[in-house]
Amino acid sequence: MPDLRRTTPASRATGGGHDTPPPPPRQRVWPLLVAALSVALLALCVRLLWLRTGAAPRRIGVIAGHWQSDPGATCPDGLREIDITLPIARAVVERLKASGYEAEVLPEYSSRLHGYRGLALLSLHADSCVALTGFKVAGRGIGPSSAASARLADCLTRRYGAATGLPFHASTITPAMTSYHAFRKAAPGTPAAIVELGFLGADRRLLTAEQERVVQGIVEGLLEFLASTGRPARTP
Repeated sequence: MPDLRRTTPASRATGGGHDTPPPPPRQRVWPLLVAALSVALLALCVRLLWLRTGAAPRRIGVIAGHWQSDPGATCPDGLREIDITLPIARAVVERLKASGYEAEVLPEYSSRLHGYRGLALLSLHADSCVALTGFKVAGRGIGPSSAASARLADCLTRRYGAATGLPFHASTITPAMTSYHAFRKAAPGTPAAIVELGFLGADRRLLTAEQERVVQGIVEGLLEFLASTGRPARTP
């Protein structure tokens, strides 16, 4: 004879039945919320660590001096600084891309310079249309990247001088170079330097007709810096 006793609500609550009732909807949502918050917190911690350590992507920024700003130094016959810096910056970037880097050409006062983060930031300029010859390099002298910036300037100085044959013209390095505006804008951990490629006057042939030597010197200097590991900088 079948058991006609029925399980009451009270007996189900105390385990008298065989089926466990599902938890209320609110109890099922809580584990999902906790998991989502954990993922968000982990992402935030990774982001903060990335910012604190100055970790940088394989990005290299090359500023074409005066691009999208003004023509820069100008010779009586119309040769302008921007006519030199822009094609050379573009050629340097193409060579770096061919070497596997995420290189890009930046305007002189690009808004992207604020907090710019990369393996290196380099600004290319040309000097006045006068009867002087030589090039100059100045590294970023402020912040945690100052030592790396000095090493970058050292590599560029030696490689560029060897490729172009130009002397280092230290006596005409100005505060506009040592206190270059991009040095104050880039992320603290980004090594940066500015190069005056030569004078539009006496170095005109090199800067206009022999740009491959100019590009070679810049690229070789950058690649040597990127391959270096903590070597001390040398004063040219």
